[in-house]
Amino acid sequence: MKVTNTKTLIRARLNFYPHTETLREHYGHTDSDFSHVAGIYCLNTCDGFTRVDDGTIIESVANRFYTFNGGKQHNSTTTTNSKGRYNINFNLI
Repeated sequence: MKVTNTKTLIRARLNFYPHTETLREHYGHTDSDFSHVAGIYCLNTCDGFTRVDDGTIIESVANRFYTFNGGKQHNSTTTTNSKGRYNINFNLI
């Protein structure tokens, strides 16, 4: 999904997933019940990731911004090799 045609910011939030001994994959969810652009800006590099509805795994790499359809199932994880996983999440239409 491209961010270039968006007009409205629905939500922005900061996520912090603390270090865990084993990588924990969270339950899948949708951000809203309609198609929209979800964006994640990674603040640090770690072994955590986001899995989107088609099974694609997007690694947490510092200064990377990626988008996907926030109306589709996706999930996040914790991290085992950093003090925490830090992201800024955006939902746009």
